[in-house]
Amino acid sequence: MANPSWRRFGPTGCRKTFPVAADGGAPRPLRAPPEGHLAIVAGLLLVLCLATGCGVDPVLHRPNVIAASPDGSFLVVNDAQAHRLVVLDRDFRLVREITHPQMVNVWGLWITDSEIIASNYRTLGVGKTRAERDALSILEFLFFDHQGRLLRAWTWEGRKGGLKAAGAFHRDPDGSILIVDSRQDCVVRFDPQGREAGFIATHGVDPGLLWYPNDIKKTPDGRILVLDEYNSRLQLFEPDGTFLRVAVGKGETPGTLNFPQFMAFDPQGNLYVTELGTMRISVFDREFRFQRTMEPPRESEKDLFQLFGICLLASPTRVVAVDSLNNKLYVFDDQGKFLQAVEQARPD
Repeated sequence: MANPSWRRFGPTGCRKTFPVAADGGAPRPLRAPPEGHLAIVAGLLLVLCLATGCGVDPVLHRPNVIAASPDGSFLVVNDAQAHRLVVLDRDFRLVREITHPQMVNVWGLWITDSEIIASNYRTLGVGKTRAERDALSILEFLFFDHQGRLLRAWTWEGRKGGLKAAGAFHRDPDGSILIVDSRQDCVVRFDPQGREAGFIATHGVDPGLLWYPNDIKKTPDGRILVLDEYNSRLQLFEPDGTFLRVAVGKGETPGTLNFPQFMAFDPQGNLYVTELGTMRISVFDREFRFQRTMEPPRESEKDLFQLFGICLLASPTRVVAVDSLNNKLYVFDDQGKFLQAVEQARPD
């Protein structure tokens, strides 16, 4: 199958991001390091293992997003380069993998009491123009049960539907969905039957406008919080989409954001945000007052992290963040103390 548009995805299946230049100029692409011989060998071993039925590969291959079950008993990680979902228990033991021939690029995950839902992008071919690429693109929500069986799908052709990019999303208890669309710089609503039900915001840099929205959550009191990546801020909206305020602004100092990626709430309503520009996790209380930063340990100042997805486990609280560049999950306690790095799923 041909690679999808590289506007959002690079050759490894991970989204390209654009840190601000040191001189304050235009954003520049972040180059991925060469894969090297070890990565090639690892890929060949993965193919051989799957082909010969030797079991599920426990190693992560450019993971990007993560979600926790409502009861905190298991996690689901999208293993982007391997095109699969990896299910782990809360001790990071391998439970199963979920594969599907049409699950290509997943940038949103949600787990309910009975389902695992993934937002997916795939293409039927390579188009030369934007119109051709739209006509060939497929955007969808895939609904799996907890055993990995596909139950149903909501599917749209890129040209015909209102959704142009399938990213992170928030699902309400009634089944309605809010999904960020980084292609159109907006939020798209869907009702519980998968019908489009309106849009929130549009492209721009002024307050209330969006530039490459990357994640969306509802606050404990039901307001809509959008992570506005290229504007490096969090924006707060009423449930009907009316803009309220910029909750957290742009910057590099603690308490501000620099190319934020994903976010998660803990049971107390504290908010955890991963940042690409500063390679840290910033923590805010339910009123968006800054609390602390959390960072994975470094062996040297040259170490780089690509912090994307993040989720919370309860009882006890554990913060789990994805490092796509280094193929790791970093685990912290709720006070920011680093506990461990998970490099591969543990055997049963």
